Amino acid sequence: GRSEVTVTNFNKSKLKGSKSDKGVDEKRKERVKKKKQKMANQIPDEPPVERIVPQIKLSQLKQDVDFKEKSLARGVSGRPESETPALVGASRGHIGCDVNVDSLAYWNSPQGDRDHNFVSPFRVKGQKYITFAPDRGGWNNIRMSMEIIFIFALVTGRTLVLPPEIKFYLLVQKDDEHKHKSFADFYPLQEKEFQEKISVITMAEFLKREGGPGGRIPVPNDEHHDIIFRGAEYCDNMQKSDRSCLVVNEYLEKAGYHPTFRAEDGCVVFDEDVYAGKHA
Repeated sequence: GRSEVTVTNFNKSKLKGSKSDKGVDEKRKERVKKKKQKMANQIPDEPPVERIVPQIKLSQLKQDVDFKEKSLARGVSGRPESETPALVGASRGHIGCDVNVDSLAYWNSPQGDRDHNFVSPFRVKGQKYITFAPDRGGWNNIRMSMEIIFIFALVTGRTLVLPPEIKFYLLVQKDDEHKHKSFADFYPLQEKEFQEKISVITMAEFLKREGGPGGRIPVPNDEHHDIIFRGAEYCDNMQKSDRSCLVVNEYLEKAGYHPTFRAEDGCVVFDEDVYAGKHA
């Protein structure tokens, strides 16, 4: 039948190669040949397409020149200064930049008189420390968790021990010579005003002070000893690394008090009366 003849002719054309099929094969072979030549650098690459990038001068950018004069009350429902005495004496923070972007500053500098003169009733006696492991998420999570630790250190009067330098998520460029970063690279921790409120030392300084044989929490002389001391300078979030952050954190959790409460379970309230034993 006609269908049988059609199938027979189709198979023959595939076996012998029709004129149209030969043309397709020749073009395909030519493309493969050119690709191989290009990969072997036998022919130069095609010139890049020229793209016109608009040039913007700094003087053309909209700046926050009058922002510092605005009220310190934040948001639409922000209270006036008369109802927020903690803002008395404060001024909006400043960001050092080629253009004025002070509206991005969410802090006050200087702080209000109340904050500046604050003395915590929860300060511990003697030399005590607070250590922590940085959040492994993006920068905003890292920043917020760090600022909470600042508050803990300030309220309790403990010395803040910075974590070892680490590769922060999404903050490491391929061409960075110094891929491991410290919180001191992002916060002015050595400023006099900050140091007057919170004492800060590095993890290496902490282990030198307290992790030796005569220290309060000596590092065990086992297979993790050298890893911990190497990792105190800078560490990697890999268990098998010879300077593993995980090994350092495990040592700190065993050596000190590791609270088990989590943010999703509740919150921490500092109550002066309860702390002084005035209320059950």
